[in-house]
Amino acid sequence: MNMSDTMDRPVFADIAPRALSGARIEARYRLRCVGAAARELAELIGHEHTVELSAGLLGDGFLAREIVGRVEALSERDGYSDCRISYAGELGEGGLPVLLTLVMGNAGFFPQVELVDLVLPERFGEALPGPRFGTAGVRALAGRPHGPLTGTALKPLGAGPQELARIAGAMARGGIEILKEDDGLSAQPFARFEERVQRCADAVAEANAQTGSKCLYFPNVSGALDGLLERALRAQELGAGGLELLPGPMGLDAVRMLSAHPDITVPVAVHSAWQGALCRPPNPALSLAMAFGVLPRLAGADISIMPCFGGRFGLSRVACGETGTALRRAQGGRRTALSMPGGGVTLDGLAALAEVYGADTVLLLSGALFAGGRRLEDTCRIFAERTRALAETV
Repeated sequence: MNMSDTMDRPVFADIAPRALSGARIEARYRLRCVGAAARELAELIGHEHTVELSAGLLGDGFLAREIVGRVEALSERDGYSDCRISYAGELGEGGLPVLLTLVMGNAGFFPQVELVDLVLPERFGEALPGPRFGTAGVRALAGRPHGPLTGTALKPLGAGPQELARIAGAMARGGIEILKEDDGLSAQPFARFEERVQRCADAVAEANAQTGSKCLYFPNVSGALDGLLERALRAQELGAGGLELLPGPMGLDAVRMLSAHPDITVPVAVHSAWQGALCRPPNPALSLAMAFGVLPRLAGADISIMPCFGGRFGLSRVACGETGTALRRAQGGRRTALSMPGGGVTLDGLAALAEVYGADTVLLLSGALFAGGRRLEDTCRIFAERTRALAETV
């Protein structure tokens, strides 16, 4: 038998059938093509993400009928094609990395393909329960039952633990409710993790005691994976009110592991760092809503920190609104999560953010808090007052 004979024959047609539940995973794609080209690409995705074999090698047996992804719907809209492909539920079992590989393992290399949504059958509820605290839980901890919350980033990178603690205390006294560390802070020699977290947690606790507020401090526990759980548990012991993680370099399953761990008793926030290349226009592999809405929530994040329109990243208002919606809409019984949009936001831009992202949002003002010549605590107080006023409008 020569190779050409093998390639022309359905050599896998007699693979024995396996018992399947009938539950289906549905992935939704935006294809940057139409007509016959879109149909061909959709069929290719169904094969590429499963058997990675041509249709001619499969025949009409079990693999072709049950294992290859099924193109359930394909429709044209504004020069694109909306595509729904379903996969046997069993193919996504084994953990979040397995599921993500199934729905976007190789198609990310096709410039015409963008994953925009993912709908899972009920059988995934136990393995991927979603946020432990969710919107309501974080609100209860922060003492803010309604309206947008105030948030900021503890910075700058290069400052020492005492300087960062002084800044953290001023921010907490000024009315910041979600104080997350800048994504670059980790274990640098001038701001070692343990001393930095201890001093900043103490400063926030002192400010809370003085003002009666409930500022939550989220240190960045990202770093080497083999020390992640140890850092997270130690941050809790030192008084952290939450944990910040970077799923771009760390992996989404690191988020799932922390959020589901029985000894982790504080909310988890995720930061968008290192993911821009995946969702940056004009040819993203993931929609903003998928990258910063659907996936973080599946992994168990309580807060999703993301870039937004109107700042320095040039994102569209519509795409940002879809991201906020993805964190709030029904998703297999999972709790909703808070959006935390930022990236060049100013005091004058708060109302527009609240209008697009809604009430279940942590408005992130960072560099603007240090500008204008006022004391940091006073600027934070102005920020808090304006945010409170927005509760009546969203």
